[in-house]
Amino acid sequence: MLKIIFRLLSRTKLVTFLNIVGLSLGISCATLIFLLINLHTGFDDYHEKASSTYRLVTNYKYPDGGQGFSAGVASPVAEALRKDYGFSDKVALMNTYREAQVASMLDSGKDDIKYKEQNVLAFVEPQFFDIFDYRWLKGSQLVLKDSATAVITHSYAEKYFQGINPLNKTLRLDNKLNVVVKGVVDDIPENTMFRQQIFVSYITRSAFEPNWKSNWNDSRTSTQCFFVKNNSQDLGQVNNSLRSISQKYLEGDDAQVRFFAAQPLDKVHLDTKYDAYLSKSIILTFGLVGLFLIVTACTNFVNMATAQALVRAKEVGVKKAIGATRRDLVWQFMTETAVIVFLSMMVSLVITWFAIPPMNTLFLSVFSISLQPTFPLAVFLLGIFLFTVVLSGLYPALILSGYNPLQALTQRINARTSGKLSSKRALVVFQFFTTYALIISAIIMHQQMKMTREASMGFDRNGIVVVPLPDLDSSRMSSLRKDLLAYPAVRNTSFLFTPPAYRSNIINSFAYDSTKPDERINFNVKKGDDNYIETFGLSLLSGSNFSDNDTVQQVLVNETLVKSIPGRTNENILGSFIYYDEKPFKVRGVLQDFNLTSLRNKIMPCGIIDDPNGFKNCAIKVGLTDLDATMKNIENIWNKNYPGYVYEANLLAENIGMFYVVEDIVQKLIIAFCIIAVVISSLGLYGLISFLAVQKAKEIGIRKTVGASVPSIILIFVKELLKPTLIGFLIAAPAAYFGMKQWLSGYQYHITIGPGIFVLSFLIPLVISLITIGDQAFKAATVSPINSLKSDQ
Repeated sequence: MLKIIFRLLSRTKLVTFLNIVGLSLGISCATLIFLLINLHTGFDDYHEKASSTYRLVTNYKYPDGGQGFSAGVASPVAEALRKDYGFSDKVALMNTYREAQVASMLDSGKDDIKYKEQNVLAFVEPQFFDIFDYRWLKGSQLVLKDSATAVITHSYAEKYFQGINPLNKTLRLDNKLNVVVKGVVDDIPENTMFRQQIFVSYITRSAFEPNWKSNWNDSRTSTQCFFVKNNSQDLGQVNNSLRSISQKYLEGDDAQVRFFAAQPLDKVHLDTKYDAYLSKSIILTFGLVGLFLIVTACTNFVNMATAQALVRAKEVGVKKAIGATRRDLVWQFMTETAVIVFLSMMVSLVITWFAIPPMNTLFLSVFSISLQPTFPLAVFLLGIFLFTVVLSGLYPALILSGYNPLQALTQRINARTSGKLSSKRALVVFQFFTTYALIISAIIMHQQMKMTREASMGFDRNGIVVVPLPDLDSSRMSSLRKDLLAYPAVRNTSFLFTPPAYRSNIINSFAYDSTKPDERINFNVKKGDDNYIETFGLSLLSGSNFSDNDTVQQVLVNETLVKSIPGRTNENILGSFIYYDEKPFKVRGVLQDFNLTSLRNKIMPCGIIDDPNGFKNCAIKVGLTDLDATMKNIENIWNKNYPGYVYEANLLAENIGMFYVVEDIVQKLIIAFCIIAVVISSLGLYGLISFLAVQKAKEIGIRKTVGASVPSIILIFVKELLKPTLIGFLIAAPAAYFGMKQWLSGYQYHITIGPGIFVLSFLIPLVISLITIGDQAFKAATVSPINSLKSDQ
């Protein structure tokens, strides 16, 4: 039978080719989306205690109804869980660092190789390894009970010590802390949120970060707490218990604003409220897009298969005349479909194989998908095969096998017996509904991303280079500034903790009345010197900059902080004090509001304090002419002043762009899927116009005989086929509008969805459709009327 099937397919090479192209594109997209979804929905599910493991998070509920969410906690909360609550058997703190310099110390005591690492260092309590499963190659988690001890992954042990046994070897962190390697664990899998490679005993944290103090007011996103829930309470009871922590340990208004909650481990990776990489809605969107593309590809097959009905009518009649049953014919046509789907799947796997590297590059190699054989992938491919065969083949098989043999042999098959045109129109409507929905979404996302990149954030983000300060040696810092300012391209410099907008922030609280220390307000703490305002172009609305003549500590506040204090204005707040970290800070000036994070978030109260002990970076304002040469000179100047460290520099504009990395990825994927959807839909139109050309052959011949022109005949096809295109748009437009309006609501600052978006999205497929229709309609319109009228169809 296969030989016969291949012979039949070879007779309709063009149709077979178009079917394989459409199906393989749809299956490729669905496979890529499956690999992506399978990876991101299975994060950290391999841990034995995953179902009972939770992360403690901080929620803020403000009196004005506003809310805030943070994955970070105040570090004393872990001890409170151990001491006061019985619902947890194991509790562990983890503090991560975005960057660190790591040097391997061999027996000679000298730094052999230095590395500037990103997101590899974490300080953890020993029970971290009781909660999460790591395969131990050397040592055990008990080593982290001791100060200045570390555990590293196998690949990083090879990286730092190059084949030498790493046990009892020393790593030097940021040129200020030596830790001894006491354990090695196996490399981490792809599907884990814990990307760190070096784990240092938590009790050593204060030695690495001397200014850090464990207190209830210091809550930062880098400090996270995990615990394993026992069976003594359900999750609702646990969260009720956690609310009492605020009442017991926090003071004043802070106790009414800041609350702790338990977040299940399986929700961590897909909850963007707490800085997750992706969201559930994005995963669901990708899943629906994959389903739509598969169904769209299947509709093409149905349209083309039924369009071939008239061609294959005599074949059906002959087979029925010699005794073939309808079941035999259904089996034959389903087998033909299965062969085409199988060939399409083989092509799709090749396409997927080549598409995976650029897709992983698109995701910045943070999480990599692969086509390695796995049981879930095998089940998915089998399911796609069966689903596609049934969806693509059943309807055409029933139509073709249902022909009356007498009608088939006398070639009296018409539109009523070869599949209704209305059903084909409905399939094309669905195709264009999907296409238009994707195009509208892509245009809106593109415009929103353009707005976020170009919108003013209240400060100058262009031409700002941020380099780290390895230590707080005032003489070296002074020398660095002097050397930088001597270079003509450098306009200004500022020593600081973080720029105005940054992914990692210190959220603390202050009191605004010394007689009422319990009445506190949460705010974002920035640390910078007296050049901070000028370097970043911040606008001072009232008051003045930091002054060396003032003997008290000073703070610059934003407009939102002023509004948060009852009775205060930009003028009368000057000279008053706010009380932070048990110290009074005199308000020197009020700054115009600027964005502290991405445009998704509201601007919260913020204060900039001049705290040299908190400076970790140097921001350098430079001219944009010949930036490469400027960057090279900055590197030379930095290396001159810090010869024992690895140089690293970041452009602030690029760092801010990382706020929207997920949106950029989703936008690019949606655009790619749009292109594929347009291609598949064009194939669908081709199938439908092929059907129309055969069905209307005699009508066209009569019209041409009585003098109809070629353009007038082409217009018949255009009118017929633009109807389902227009209906698809009319259905897609409101659906996409409400869906994207919901997406935009996640941004405090967003575009308005105007009519121009819908006009543009309508025109793009329309032009492509007209090209597809016009080409085939012209061929049908130019057929000799004699040939058309000779047919009995």
